[in-house]
Amino acid sequence: MHLFGMVPEYVKRLIKDTIETYSGQWRIIHEAVQNSHDHIQLNERISRGEIVIDFKIGTNEIEVRDNGTGIPYIKYPVIFNLGGTDKKQPELRSLLKGSQGVGLKATVFTSNYFEVETSYNGGKWKTKVENAWNFEDPSFDDEISEPILQDNDTSRTGTIVRYSLHDYSVREFLNDVTSEYCDHYEVDYIESEATLIRCIENYFRTQTYLGCVKMLLGVAVGHKPITIKLNLIFNYPTLAQHQTNVLDKCSFLGDDTYHGRVISMDFSASYIDYKTEHEKLPRGSRVDVLYNHISNVIENPPDPNRKKILIQKLTSDQAKMLLSKVVRNDGTARLVHDETKLEKHARILEKLNGIYLVVGPRTYLKTHLLLYPQQIISVNGLPTNINISTPTGAGESGYLLNIHFIMDVNTTLGYGKRNIPGVVKGQIDSFFRDAFSMVLRRVAKAVVGERDSTDPVPDVWRKEVAFQKYEDIGNPFKTAGLPTKEIPVEEQDVICLFNQLVGRGLLKGYYPFYTSSCKTYDSLMYISNQANGNMPDRINWADLKVVEYKLKLSELIQDFIEEKKYLQTLDLAIVWENDYTEEDYIVSSLERDGITGFPCAQKRIRSGPNSCQLLVLKEFLGM
Repeated sequence: MHLFGMVPEYVKRLIKDTIETYSGQWRIIHEAVQNSHDHIQLNERISRGEIVIDFKIGTNEIEVRDNGTGIPYIKYPVIFNLGGTDKKQPELRSLLKGSQGVGLKATVFTSNYFEVETSYNGGKWKTKVENAWNFEDPSFDDEISEPILQDNDTSRTGTIVRYSLHDYSVREFLNDVTSEYCDHYEVDYIESEATLIRCIENYFRTQTYLGCVKMLLGVAVGHKPITIKLNLIFNYPTLAQHQTNVLDKCSFLGDDTYHGRVISMDFSASYIDYKTEHEKLPRGSRVDVLYNHISNVIENPPDPNRKKILIQKLTSDQAKMLLSKVVRNDGTARLVHDETKLEKHARILEKLNGIYLVVGPRTYLKTHLLLYPQQIISVNGLPTNINISTPTGAGESGYLLNIHFIMDVNTTLGYGKRNIPGVVKGQIDSFFRDAFSMVLRRVAKAVVGERDSTDPVPDVWRKEVAFQKYEDIGNPFKTAGLPTKEIPVEEQDVICLFNQLVGRGLLKGYYPFYTSSCKTYDSLMYISNQANGNMPDRINWADLKVVEYKLKLSELIQDFIEEKKYLQTLDLAIVWENDYTEEDYIVSSLERDGITGFPCAQKRIRSGPNSCQLLVLKEFLGM
């Protein structure tokens, strides 16, 4: 059989375009386990599935084994022919994770080798393709031998795939997973085998096909439960290679005792139930109150002094409560459906399989449940990286950091698992905006309080150290003639310095109205555009500007990247220094761009059509 068919150049270009839509993480494991998942769901002979994953770190190989239906001999070309699939029946869309027939090809055509060994009800066969990553080379041999069909001498069925990617190694994959874990939970490294196991399980159950949201919600009708057995195999040929190729965030693995070791873990193919995770915690680490229904929070306002979280699974019918008015009568509150909103969102409610909702203090969720709150879309159980577009107004989005919201819908997922039909995405975004403004923000405020508090950390001023820094010959503030006597080291120092400059008349035209640490953005301010910097007698509310303070510009842009703050809702950023050197956002001169800026502002931050102005205090003071 020829891989490319009749028009090789067209097929090669199609393969190249397909590969570019799939990330390394998707190609190295996601697509293989998706095929295993689907063949298990189609196997009528079993009541429970099993998928075994071996990551052979030393030899850069992956093996995935399942007890699914196996692949009939007549369908072996489907594995390699782009677009080949037998999963397009509409009735299978809600049961199976794959439908397009392209994902596994992105793995095949970036592999050093790809081997299939399968047994089905009627026979068994195996085949192997070598160096398919080299498919663009004119000398690439696209012919593969027809596999030899043999009798299946057992009653067992299933498939084994073995492969090694050419451009993305097992070690790189594990480095990426552990680095993402450390970034999200703000730790420098993973300190133990138990934490590594939790990190890997957390990844597979929240970011891959094995993290089925429908199983968690209890709406996976006809789905067979699946047990995952995952093995990290440290099979470096020599001890020296093992010691020099330890994972970046797991230095403990460099110990000689891990050479040749296998770290194993078992878990179910279901999105993580954080209620179960909470119940596993030691008593002292659990919250005081665990709510399981929104109405309990709204109708019986909780004690603000008690630590609490809400965890609720909403069916498509229960989700209607998110579109409710809060009606107060005789000092009590209750939820009443808003019929206008229900009619507005009727189409997306028809597509809705369910919603998983967790609300709580962000610090608590991150520390104890390893939960990084976000609002994402899930498609027939598959959690995607497609974010729901959320409210961005000042004072609106602060509580989004406390809300973990997964909306599972029955729709189609495009190539690369990166998009859904635009009309469906728009319906989801609109539904969430209304749900947030009507109910979710109230729930978050009641559960979390006015602020997402953090556990206090003892930190005593060391007077002698602070004075030594002041005395340092390189301290420009010692003789600057300002009340501030030291270079800013925290955001509060920047706020203090800015207000000193305004108060002394060194910065004219700035009139702060409010400054708060409880809001998403730091300050609301009137900024005069008059030559003398005076504030007119009459201004409009729309004249007020949203201002954010940061020590370094890179910190603010990181907030943009993590969607903690939004460029389009910010008018002015005030920072101590501009240390940003990357290319995700453009920092350019207002003067060079021909823009009249706010008083003494020097630059602007741009991304696409959005921008805000930038005042760098270090440059303003000439330091």
